[in-house]
This record gives sequence, structure tokens and C-alpha cells, in this order.
Amino acid sequence: MNIYINGIGNVSPQKTWDQAAFLDQVKDYESRMLQCLEPEVDPGLDEKYLRRMSRLIRLGWIAAKICLDDAGNQRPDAIITGSGWGSVLDSEKFLLSIYRNKESLLPPTPFIQSTHNAVGAQIAMLLNNFSYNMAYSHGSFAFEHALLDSILGLKNGDYQNVLTGGFDEITANQFTLTDRLHRWRKQPVHNLQLFDPEAEGTIAGEGFTFFFLGREPSGNTYAVVKDVLTLLSTENTGIIAANALSFLKRNGLHPGMIDWVFTGLSGDQAGDAIYRDVLSMIFPAGVNNAAWKHLCGEYHTSAAFATWAAANAIKHQTVPDILRIKTVENRRDIRNILIYNHFKGIQNSFILLSYPG
Repeated sequence: MNIYINGIGNVSPQKTWDQAAFLDQVKDYESRMLQCLEPEVDPGLDEKYLRRMSRLIRLGWIAAKICLDDAGNQRPDAIITGSGWGSVLDSEKFLLSIYRNKESLLPPTPFIQSTHNAVGAQIAMLLNNFSYNMAYSHGSFAFEHALLDSILGLKNGDYQNVLTGGFDEITANQFTLTDRLHRWRKQPVHNLQLFDPEAEGTIAGEGFTFFFLGREPSGNTYAVVKDVLTLLSTENTGIIAANALSFLKRNGLHPGMIDWVFTGLSGDQAGDAIYRDVLSMIFPAGVNNAAWKHLCGEYHTSAAFATWAAANAIKHQTVPDILRIKTVENRRDIRNILIYNHFKGIQNSFILLSYPG
């Protein structure tokens, strides 16, 4: 049974909310951290609601609304989200208030909005939706597990459609803390030149991406979500490649049938070497390779941005030049795209998208 992407909403450091354009205009940055642009769309809410929302919930709601509008104002049978960090800003506000107020007179709102399920819950309340609502907080597997839950529910017939999302935010304090782990570049870098040359670390990012998944195609179908694989491995690229080949085989494919691979290349020398090793074992003859993290930065659920890009590439039957890293063969049709992402070589994930025809 096929699972169809019938609507998409994406809020990112690029103008990705415009469904009529697919990376026609790309915003460049000279920075160590990329943050989302405020979408130039009607949020569909009264100002008094927007003022009370944290930035995470506001951008999450807008991304979800763009997705639902794109799908034709459908009502989801379930809302399933994934976030690696949850609401960082509200967590910081609450923890700082504990310190500053000496554990007394604590404001409740930041605490209420600091949980990982705050975005999904807020969307449900605004839609007056009382259906299944689940949030996953499994680090860089968060979006993939939300996607897996959605696929299982749709294939089991529990729902006809699902609103599935992946989101994470970055704050100045969070950036400073993770910078101590040597995650980020030491100096500001031009994001469109992130891969030249490679160095230690990458650029931090954030994003809010939602998909309207259904059991049946629509007039606005982007792609088919064929399968998802998550794999824990201690940087053993041979094990990763072997599991990826088995993953393709169980979906009736072989490496030669993959038109493009979207890899999570980030300009980090050690991390990118893992991608190259794995791809060389899966595709010894080479493969068309695209990347996305120079546009949105590195964050736990950036695979959701990659899924947005791959689904649009299948629908528009083109991979924009800004995404291309290496073109081995110019194929007339784009039928299958494999997305490969990893975090420190330990959490590895593969998402397979196909043409809906």
C-alpha cells in the first residue's frame, strides 16, 4: 500500500513556504547560525492569539496551516510530530525564572509551552481536533519515528490521513552550549560555500516542516513515502551500507534504480567522510548526489527539510542546481529518491520517496 504526500508546509531560513516556487530564490548568509524567516502568509488567527504564542508554537502553527491549505483545507485524522529539542526558548525562560526568582513566583506559561508536544497540542486545539496526537523526542530520529508512526497507522487503516511534522529551533544560549562540543564552525561562513573547503563543525539551523499524508492520492500529490529505516551504528560504514542495500531490496529496488540521493552533507569534515564511505559502497559506479543543510543548517529534524526538497523534486521532476553536489547521470525522469542522514555517525536514517504514478 502506498502512502501519499498530498500537502506540504515548510518554514525555514529560506522562502520555502511559497508553493509556486521551488528554491527559485535562495537567501545567502554569512553566519554560524541560521534562523527561520517569518513567513509572509496569513496565519489565520486573531492577533491576541499570536501574541500569546511562543515563537516555536507560532512558526509550527503557520507551517501546519500552510500544509493543510496546500492539501485543500483537509481535516487530519491524527497529528504526529517529532522534535529533537522541543521548545528550547520556553525551557530557558522557565529555568532562568527559577534561578532569578529563587524558586518562587514562577510564571506557568513557559513551563506549559516547554514540552515537546506543545506544538502538536496547540495545532489540535486550534483545529478543534480530538484525534490521536503523538509527539516523538528521539533526538535526530524524532522526525523519522513520527513518519514511521504515521505510515503504520495509515497502512493499518486507523486513519485516512495524518498531519505529520518535524521541527526544531535554535537559540543563542543553546548555540553557545553546543558550541562547546565543537559542533559549529569557529568563524562565520558563507552558507552557499559551506562545502568548500570542509572543516571541523558546520552551521546551526532550525526549521518547521509538515506533511499531509494520505492513503489515497489527490490532485496535489507530491510523492509516495515508500519506507523509512533507522539504524544505530558506531560509525561502522560497512554495516550502514549493508542495511541500506537490504532496505532497497525489501522495497523491490536496487541501487541502479535510485535517481538521486539526498545526503546530509554539512561541511563537517568527519561527518561528511561517513556519507562518502557509505555511498561508495552502495553505489560503486557513482550516483547523483544532492544536499540541503547549507540552506537550513544542521538540526535534529533536518531530514524533514530534505523530505520537503525531495518531494518537490519528484513533483517538479527537477533537482535545482542549488541542491546539486554531484551529477553522474542526467536522467529524464525522477522516479526514486533516497534520503540519507546521520548524527555523529551513530544515528543513521534512510527515507525512500517515489513517483506517485
